[in-house]
Amino acid sequence: MVSIQILSWNRPFILFLTLLSIKRVLINASFDYELLILDQNSNWITKKIIRLFIFDKVIEPSSNIGMAKAWALLNSHRSSNSKYILQLENDWWCCTKKVSFFVDAIMVLQSSSEVAFVKLRKNYDFQAGVNMINKEPQTVYPLPLHIFYYIPLNNLNFALISDSRFSCFTFNPTLMKAEFRDEVADAYTDNKYSDISILRSGEDFPTKFWEKQNRWQSAVISNAPFMHTGFHSRRYIILGVPLFYLVELFMWIQLIVFKERVFK
Repeated sequence: MVSIQILSWNRPFILFLTLLSIKRVLINASFDYELLILDQNSNWITKKIIRLFIFDKVIEPSSNIGMAKAWALLNSHRSSNSKYILQLENDWWCCTKKVSFFVDAIMVLQSSSEVAFVKLRKNYDFQAGVNMINKEPQTVYPLPLHIFYYIPLNNLNFALISDSRFSCFTFNPTLMKAEFRDEVADAYTDNKYSDISILRSGEDFPTKFWEKQNRWQSAVISNAPFMHTGFHSRRYIILGVPLFYLVELFMWIQLIVFKERVFK
């Protein structure tokens, strides 16, 4: 089972896009999954959007408890049957029509006992750089290719695996082994000495854990689908996000037409 854990706070417009896209992909899922969401005491618009969708659990603390505590609380509600975890913030768009990236990521995790997580950020998005395999935190780093272990996947897709010294831990979308998530659990704490807000410093200590250990590896797949829709320029928000909505609408129309053809 895959435990999909979504973190939300006061971003209704891009949250709606995130939920639309992940729900669309999961319609064709061939594996068991659960859908959990934690909302950090958002405004009423965000709460209304969450109620438009069906979740296995909706967790609503009375205040914004920060990233680290929120991820920990979300994970405490996961099913005991969960083998894999997808952590997903509210500003990621799943820009694919296929669920195959989930299947491929699971295949990679099953192929090696040493792979902790598979990075699912698209390897060329408008924020991180076009066609740049060495852009952190969505890919292994750095080149040259001899540091990678290559695994062929279905339909000409592939995975690249590297040691922790050539990659980083990230709160960007990853499919993570539950075993690794439990091992790193104690590091999910706020860093009061961080230069960034205490509400967003939860990534610091898991990153330090990752840098100090040498047991676990990370991987990236060639068909990673998630694009970042948050923390961009105003121009990007005005021009880019509406375009994503148009593409999302087109994908839903295609899905509905295809379903009608199948079930007529």
